[in-house]
Amino acid sequence: MGIRIAGIVAALALVASAAGAQQSASNPVSNSIRRMARGFGRNIVSAAESMPADKWGFKPTPEVMSFGEIMAHIADDNGISCGGIAGAGAKAPAVPKPTDSRDQVISGLKASFAFCDSTLAKIDDSQMGKSVSYYGSPAPMGAIVLGLANDWGSHYSQSAVYLRLNKILPPTARKK
Repeated sequence: MGIRIAGIVAALALVASAAGAQQSASNPVSNSIRRMARGFGRNIVSAAESMPADKWGFKPTPEVMSFGEIMAHIADDNGISCGGIAGAGAKAPAVPKPTDSRDQVISGLKASFAFCDSTLAKIDDSQMGKSVSYYGSPAPMGAIVLGLANDWGSHYSQSAVYLRLNKILPPTARKK
């Protein structure tokens, strides 16, 4: 009897694994963006948490955003972009202001990535051509998804440089 149950459990595991592989193969874009969102979300939030409060206003030059402004901008753009993907009636989290405290901005940043995670969980590749509202204009959902990934990479790189200029090792450069 024990061997029979073990065989059934193994068969169910194999079926679940095959179903997961099939889902991944049938939605490579949406599955990839979900993975990227989780990874960039962790790295960007970790970068924000790594910068001390007294360095939150750091700017390498006067013309660029401060570290805190970058983090507030990411939270704002996540709400706009993932709100566009989610559609009319979606309630994005409150947007932190660059003048808010470090802890308030980090909290807003975390909420924005959670909002994106829940929004992205509901999409599949067949929707990438669907027209949605983005900054008040129609755009294909795929353009927003690609724009998010580009924005996250760009701003994480920017924040990593800010951290290094303050002698702080960025999250992705740390030994695990």
